[in-house]
Amino acid sequence: MLNIPQEKLTAIKNFAHQYIFKLLCQQDIPFILAHLDPQLIGIGAAEHNYYDTPQAAKDFILSLEGQIPACELLNEEWTILPLAQGLYLAQGRHYLTSDEDQQLLVQTHQRATIVIRDLGSDFSYVYINLSHPYQELQGTENFPFQVGSQTYKYMEAELNKAKEQLQQKQQQMEVVLHSVNGGVKSSNDDDTYSYAYISEELPGMFGYTMEEFKKFTGNNAMGMVYPPDLPRALADCNECFKDGNPT
Repeated sequence: MLNIPQEKLTAIKNFAHQYIFKLLCQQDIPFILAHLDPQLIGIGAAEHNYYDTPQAAKDFILSLEGQIPACELLNEEWTILPLAQGLYLAQGRHYLTSDEDQQLLVQTHQRATIVIRDLGSDFSYVYINLSHPYQELQGTENFPFQVGSQTYKYMEAELNKAKEQLQQKQQQMEVVLHSVNGGVKSSNDDDTYSYAYISEELPGMFGYTMEEFKKFTGNNAMGMVYPPDLPRALADCNECFKDGNPT
């Protein structure tokens, strides 16, 4: 096996790193195109990403311009194996996470196999294969970014739905408060029925401020009940909510 001087080894690792970093973190497609070997071929993670001619591989890389949002590259590892004089295999793995401003939820491991040609004063990419763990694969060449975008949009929609439901409940509560003389409270479904909501009117009915009322009752509905009545009240609650009944 050919020995690789440390300086050369460092340069090859850095060149392998540049492909991942320039593509996924900086979207510097011109740098990558300028360093493609005339004999370049590449294979992507999915079946339809098989490119067996230099032009097909180049066209694929060109198609990625503007399609991959910026990511952070973490926990990078590279192993370099000399194949022949001036030809090296770079095997690596790393972790990708999307930038916070990209509206993506992407956190994935990725593996890389890159064949690098030593041109003397520079290097070129002869073969490139980026892959993901099998359980994470999807049938799109831009995975994991398309999946990350879909996940973000799904969670954003769910969050908006939850906000809308909360707003409706608040509006319903306001209607109730304007329709009755007195106060309103709601409790969480926990051991003490801790307060989820207390209207401003409720403490005033008993001559307390909001802070005094919470302190006096222990910030839970059990603290509002006359102590001798508490066992019956709890039994009534258990009866009301048994078998998953939500009301």
